[in-house]
Amino acid sequence: MYTAQLRERSTRLGRASTPARLAARLRELSPEFAAFWHEHQVGLRFTQEKVFLHPEVGALSLNCQLLLDPDQEQTLIVYTANPGTPDAEKLALISVLGPRTDLQPVA
Repeated sequence: MYTAQLRERSTRLGRASTPARLAARLRELSPEFAAFWHEHQVGLRFTQEKVFLHPEVGALSLNCQLLLDPDQEQTLIVYTANPGTPDAEKLALISVLGPRTDLQPVA
């Protein structure tokens, strides 16, 4: 998905753009990235729901939203829980437990 988004942006902005230069450098450094790049996929997007596994509260189903700033070529990913759900309660509990850097999406 990230490769497809980089391909889309570098194509739109041209070969001299920062995204195009980044893609060229990544193709040089990473055989895995180069393989994805050669698939020529574009237009892939985040799914609207992601499931994370937190070691203390268990699975969390969170909504994923993308906030785009095309002028800065940046994307902010925001995860929220539906109010009144067990996931919202778990998310509130996590804010008390403190930040973690070892969370990975599982779906």
